[in-house]
Order: sequence, then structure tokens, then C-alpha cells
Amino acid sequence: MASETTTSFSGNQLIDGILWGRGFSTSQAVKWNTTNIDFSFSGAWQGFEQNAVNSALNLISNATGLTFSAGSGSTDLTFLLASEPTDPTLGIGIPPDTYFFDQSITGAVVWNTGFPELWNSTVHHVGGIGFSTIIHEIMHSLGLGHPHDNSFTLPGVSSISDTGDFGLNSNLYTSMSDNVIAQSIQGIGQVTPGVS
Repeated sequence: MASETTTSFSGNQLIDGILWGRGFSTSQAVKWNTTNIDFSFSGAWQGFEQNAVNSALNLISNATGLTFSAGSGSTDLTFLLASEPTDPTLGIGIPPDTYFFDQSITGAVVWNTGFPELWNSTVHHVGGIGFSTIIHEIMHSLGLGHPHDNSFTLPGVSSISDTGDFGLNSNLYTSMSDNVIAQSIQGIGQVTPGVS
């Protein structure tokens, strides 16, 4: 199994602004100590849900060079379901930060299925809010943070709703942002990424 390791920040605010700082440290970021990550599903996952996670892992693998392998039992990433319709949190991804989290839960990725309009087979595709949430939470579990509340922030960002310089703290530029920005595409009109 993989375990936490630390790495230095790059010195580039555009990169460091989305890295998870160990214990919100400004000197070290966290990541897994391997590029080969195994994963498993815990609970009653439907086929479309597992397919969406596998598609997300394939996209992340293609972009990062990480390798994801299905396993069973105790794995690096464990995908879990919870139904909490009174909790507005759509998902939680626990990074490999043993300063804040017990090692037994690092790599846990939990989805709140309590909102059927946001967690169903029609929004589990590229561009859908379910799929966007999957990518966002997996990236947390791999060691990325939000651009607004970490050791470093993206340029000009001072709060969760502040999009900062050039609107960089938005879904148009990073899946790690919580700001969903509508955009206009010539000939199509207004579209809102992440919402179908």
C-alpha cells in the first residue's frame, strides 16, 4: 500500500495554489509515495457510478501518469457512498495528510447520494455535476486542495467566492475550485459547466 510522503512546494503560485499543504504547512505539500494507486469500492455501488469513477480515474491517469488498479480489501483509495440529504456537502476526499487525518481514512473518497438530482446516471458524464464532483474529490484524495483555503492560494484569491486574478479560482481553470462559472459559447448561448 501507498503511504504519505512530503514534497517541497514549487515556488510557482499557480501550482502551489492547489497543492495540499501538510497540516496547512507552507513548507511541505503531501502526496502518495508511489505513482501506482490501487482502489476499491465499498458499499452498494450501481454500475453507472462505478463506470463514472473508472472514467474519471482514466482521465486523471492520462493527465498525470498515475496508474490506478482495482483491488479489494484495504486499498490506497476507497470509494464510499453516504446518503445525507440534509448535508449540502456533495463529496469528501481525504488527502494523504497524516498530520490532520488518521492513516486509516487517508484516501477515502465519499459521495453524498442524498441529492438524486445531482447524483444520477444523467449527471455522471463529462461536464455533469456528478462527474465533476468525482474528479474534484479524487484529486483531494491524491493531495490537491482548494485554491482558496490552503497553504497557498491562487493569485488574488482571498475567500471561497473570490475568483481572484483573471477568474482563476473557477471551474473554468481548475476542477479544485468550488466556483461554478457560466460561460457563453458562440452559437449555443449560455452554458454552465458541471450542471446538466
